[in-house]
Amino acid sequence: MARRKKIPEELERKAKVRELMRELDINDMSDINALFKGISS
Repeated sequence: MARRKKIPEELERKAKVRELMRELDINDMSDINALFKGISS
């Protein structure tokens, strides 16, 4: 199966997510789960 090329918008979105994760010091899924637990409480 051939890989599709990534569109610029997708690359930009991924870069923003990476930057946000770096700012929030998120390293793994447990950090993400803790973040969402804090939001939903």
